Amino acid sequence: MAEIRREGPECIPELRPLWLALRDHHHAVAPELGPIWDDEESWGRRRAHHERALAGAGTFVLVAREAGRAVGYALITLRGASYTWREPPAHGELEAISVLPEAQGRGIGRSLIEHAYAELAQRGADTMTLRVVEANAQARAFYARMGFAPWVVELRGRAFSPSVAKGH
Repeated sequence: MAEIRREGPECIPELRPLWLALRDHHHAVAPELGPIWDDEESWGRRRAHHERALAGAGTFVLVAREAGRAVGYALITLRGASYTWREPPAHGELEAISVLPEAQGRGIGRSLIEHAYAELAQRGADTMTLRVVEANAQARAFYARMGFAPWVVELRGRAFSPSVAKGH
């Protein structure tokens, strides 16, 4: 079983293969979303995001390790209360979660989410939100098993699509 612990920004370089596996999976399940960045550009952008996020007090990273090797991770940010709905004073946002393909199916993703909830509870939050690619049926089923349900639907449009340009 993987050991899961909270780590600091020093672990970021080890997250590269996990991020690239997630990026590749996203492209495989939803190629219609467009071309993806090459490995170096994609990782450079994600690495910079993780560095900025972990520099703040509200973000933490959990790393799953087997024999010292990072096989999974989750990046969670504590967010303030909603402006609309009454809820606890804060909630967590699961910004990224990835488990290497060869390590999937062993409960690592489940354990990462359980550890995230435990860490959030210590910070006064008992709910967590996330975004998932709609075409990612495997991830959506996993999140449903973990108790996540649709809450707010994010829609995406293109400002200069042919129908908009023609006034339709």
